Parts: sequence; structure tokens; C-alpha cells
Amino acid sequence: MPANTIVKGKIISGFGRGKVFTSIDWLKVQVAEQFGFTPWPGTLNLTVGEAARQFLVEAGDKNPRRLDPPGNGCGAGCVGVLINGSVPGVVVLPDITDHKPDCIEIMAPIAVREALGLSDGDEVSLHLG
Repeated sequence: MPANTIVKGKIISGFGRGKVFTSIDWLKVQVAEQFGFTPWPGTLNLTVGEAARQFLVEAGDKNPRRLDPPGNGCGAGCVGVLINGSVPGVVVLPDITDHKPDCIEIMAPIAVREALGLSDGDEVSLHLG
């Protein structure tokens, strides 16, 4: 992936399950080890378009980092990003998802919406590389 690649998306409401996922002990440990922070309980959901989501999947394939539960549970590929150029985050690309093919979820160490004053429909930039 080219350095300083930017993917843009618009904030959408999720299913409300990100808080449960980001509170799992093994996940918090793996995020801290791989990305250097403990995730805030919840995720930021974006619609990015199918082409941009596929680009993120391919970027993750080139620099593979994964979150995998003990045993045989559902894991996820991950891509480190900076949200709006300042907040560290992790794009989570689950092996199995209920989201539409143009949506992604992002974990961060803070409540991104509140910290950056964002609402549904606002555009967000994800800086990769």
C-alpha cells in the first residue's frame, strides 16, 4: 500500500454490538500488543464504498495483522490507520460480518465521535501507511 494513502468514508450508526466485541479480554490484549492501545468500548462505523473496503482488505493482506480468539471463533484482519490524521485506530475486517459490503468498523483508544465532534453523515479520513 502506498505510504500516506487516504480512504474516506461517512459515519453511520452500527448495530450496537461493538461495545461487547471491544470489551473481550483476549481482544484487548491483542490490540494492545499489535497496535499499542486498549480499545475504547465501541466502534466507529463508516460506509466507504465496496472498492475502498476491498482496498483495505488487500492492504491488510499485504501487511497481515489479525485478531484471533482462542479456539475456533471468528477472527478479523486489521489495518492500522490514523483517523482524520490524528487519532490512532484499527480497521477491523471480520471473517464473518452482518455489515453491508461497503461498511467497515474502526476501533480506537477514545470515543471518536465525541472527541472529534462527529455525527452520522460526517466524512472521516483514514490515513494508512
